Amino acid sequence: PFTIQGKNGKVTPSLNTYSQLTKGFSYECTFDGEKIKELVFDKQEPPPLKPNLKATLLQSALIKRQGDKKVVYYKVEVTDGDPLNVDKYVLQKRFSDFERLDHLIRSNFSGHHLQSNLPPKPSKSVKLITDHLDKRFVQSRRNELSRYIAKLFRLPKVTANPDFAAFFEKVNSSDEFKVQEESDE
Repeated sequence: PFTIQGKNGKVTPSLNTYSQLTKGFSYECTFDGEKIKELVFDKQEPPPLKPNLKATLLQSALIKRQGDKKVVYYKVEVTDGDPLNVDKYVLQKRFSDFERLDHLIRSNFSGHHLQSNLPPKPSKSVKLITDHLDKRFVQSRRNELSRYIAKLFRLPKVTANPDFAAFFEKVNSSDEFKVQEESDE
């Protein structure tokens, strides 16, 4: 319990969410009878790993055939580098890539107060109910992913995270496995 200007507050730790990895736990704070959303900031903000990194989802998506099914790739335009040497490229990311990014970031901040400041995870929908190739669905999901990425970019501790920076790395085409087939002609 604490008091500020005659008003009472209380911080209640939740020991069942203690994390061995981060040596932290989640907690709830109330002040003057109302729950306070965590907005705790460390005194020292870490610098972003790539200070000039910017990314936006383009207003288009790509549907590709993978085996016997079709999948949607969202196009992410990335700008990286200092103003005199800008590298601009487009990545193709599936929804599952964004889910994996979300999982990595939440795992890195498990038990940390920042976890409550992370934007909501992009929502899933059941393929039996929703056609994932429908233009309206793809556009709606693209908008949700765009808002999600924009919110992550506003969190300094996230932009300092190696998993976040790696998500936007340029794919080196020489690293890709290729199979070429020649004809007998």
